[in-house]
Amino acid sequence: MSSYASSVKGILSRRRLRGLAQGDICHKALLVRMQDTPGQRSLPFAFREVESLKGLLKTMSISFVEPGRRKPEVLSCLPDCTIFHFAGHGHTDEADPLQSYLVLEDWADDRLTVADMLALQLRNKAPFLAYLSACGTGQIKEDALVDENIHLVSAFQSTGFRHVVGTLWEVQDNSCSEISSITYETMRECGLTDASVCLGLHRASRMLRDRWVGEREAARTAPKAAQMLQAPLLEGQTEEEETARDGKLLVGTGGKGKEGGENDGGLSRADREMFWTPYIHFGV
Repeated sequence: MSSYASSVKGILSRRRLRGLAQGDICHKALLVRMQDTPGQRSLPFAFREVESLKGLLKTMSISFVEPGRRKPEVLSCLPDCTIFHFAGHGHTDEADPLQSYLVLEDWADDRLTVADMLALQLRNKAPFLAYLSACGTGQIKEDALVDENIHLVSAFQSTGFRHVVGTLWEVQDNSCSEISSITYETMRECGLTDASVCLGLHRASRMLRDRWVGEREAARTAPKAAQMLQAPLLEGQTEEEETARDGKLLVGTGGKGKEGGENDGGLSRADREMFWTPYIHFGV
C-alpha cells in the first residue's frame, strides 16, 4: 500500500501520535458538499457521496455537522473536527501553489487556499483525517516548483491532520463517490486506526482497477462493449458535461465554455478512463 508524507519530520511527528484516535472520547466529522457552486459545473455525485457518508458515520458512532459552505464558516469548524470531508471542485494555481484552493460558495471573493491552511495550526489536536474529494488537491503544475511540495494535501497534513486523502490530477464525479464509500467502509470495519485509511483507499483503487481490466478484456471479444467503458451519464447530461471535479470558471450560455483556454492537465482520454489512478494517501 502506497503512502506519502511531505517531510521526514512529518512522518516522525505522526508516528508519535499513533493510537491517539482510539482513545478519543468523541469523534465529529465536518462535511462540506459542493454539488452546486457559483460559476462551476454541477457535481450531482457530490450530493450522493456525502449522503452515503452520513449513513456510514452513523454506524461508526461518529456525529457530523454540515456548516455553511463559505470560507469563514468552514474555518471556524475545522478546529473541532476529527474528520473533514470535502466533496466538490478543487483548483490548482499554476503560478503560485500557495493560492491553490478548495472551491467554496464564496470562492470568487474569499478563497480557502493552501496559505490559509498553513496558517491554521491544529497539531495539538491532531485531527484524524482530511478527505479532499476534488481534482488536483495534490498537484503542482509549475515544473520549477515541484520540489517545494506545496499543495492542498501537504497543507492539510502540515497544519496537523494525521491522514489526508487527495488526488494528483483530474478525477471524475462518480468515481469520487465510489472511492469514498469503499474507503470509509474499510474504516468502519477496521476502526479509526492509522492503517485503516490507507487500506481503505488501497481496496477502493484495486476494486476500480480490477473492474476496468475486466471491461477491457470483455471489449476484446465484444467490440460493442467498448462503448460501456465510460461511466454512464446522468439523464440530460451530454458527454462534454461528464463532470470532473476541477475548478474552472464557466463562461457563455449553458456553462460549457472554459476560462481562458485552460486545459485539462494534458491527460489523454485513455488516462482519464483509468479512474482509480489519481487518488493518494498522505500519512503514516
